[in-house]
Amino acid sequence: MKISNYNKIRLFMHITTALIFICVVLIIFTFLLRIPDKLIIFIVLAIVLVILFKIFIDLKAFIYEDSGEIISIKSYHPLKKKIYSPGLEFPVKQLKDYVIRENIEGYSVAIIIESLRKKEIRRVYHITGIGKSQFNILVRSLEQIKQLNSNN
Repeated sequence: MKISNYNKIRLFMHITTALIFICVVLIIFTFLLRIPDKLIIFIVLAIVLVILFKIFIDLKAFIYEDSGEIISIKSYHPLKKKIYSPGLEFPVKQLKDYVIRENIEGYSVAIIIESLRKKEIRRVYHITGIGKSQFNILVRSLEQIKQLNSNN
């Protein structure tokens, strides 16, 4: 099973790029026009531009793969043209717990696994642009694995 938000993140990136372009054009027009409150408009547009750049940089694609024996989780920026190794890859038996929180941007999923040395490893992934059905599949998968591990 594979869960991904790659297509929605690409759409968000196109929208933020268009908004950044529009904001830059508006900044240029405020300099060219003779408006009495030019400084206030410039400051507002500059703040909007900084916020859009932060959103653009913070967007991450999220891929969750459960092959039955191994869970693989990847999180990366879609514009980077590299081969991505998993951010976290572990056998199903090592999943100890998970915590899901809903925030403004989407969800944050904290995965807690127990390493072979009996040390807890905790990784937090921020997921935006994932649908309710895919989110429910993710929660069911993690809950099923957690229940299976707690019974053993």
